[in-house]
Amino acid sequence: MALNPPISTRALAKQFGVQTPTSLEQILTAIPLTFNFPDITFSNGVPIGGNAIVKLYPNGNYQFTGHMHQSTVVPYKYNIAIGIRDRSGRVYTFAHEYSFGVGVADDDFPYSGNNPDVAANWPDLLAGANWSLSQSAGPDFVAILNLLEKVVADITAAYGFVSKVIAVVGPLLA
Repeated sequence: MALNPPISTRALAKQFGVQTPTSLEQILTAIPLTFNFPDITFSNGVPIGGNAIVKLYPNGNYQFTGHMHQSTVVPYKYNIAIGIRDRSGRVYTFAHEYSFGVGVADDDFPYSGNNPDVAANWPDLLAGANWSLSQSAGPDFVAILNLLEKVVADITAAYGFVSKVIAVVGPLLA
């Protein structure tokens, strides 16, 4: 059985976007630690799902990106939080919150920047990082109430007054 042929430093540098000529050390510092969360779902039939990726780089750069999809007309709000623990017990956190409006919709979130603690503690991240993902979601009652208030205001503006609001399905306006 033949193994893959060896790869040259030049080819490896090209693969990771590093200028040549270069050293193996420069190539290795361009490779991020990647934490992939390909299937984020919520319990109790919440109609939201998607994915997220966290990339950490030796120079302290980070990328936290994701895509979530809502497949209902009811407004929902969701939160995700990711913690990455290094060998010394430090936890680096990444969080995102979003409130979908009415209708089927997508939320794409791109965060990037630089955190000096990631660079300073890179050896401990590289030596053994563990991760955890937590998520929550539910109907966005504030959005639902805002919609109900808008409907009542629109009716009041068009027809002059509203004597009583009767909630048949959904929350009652105060």
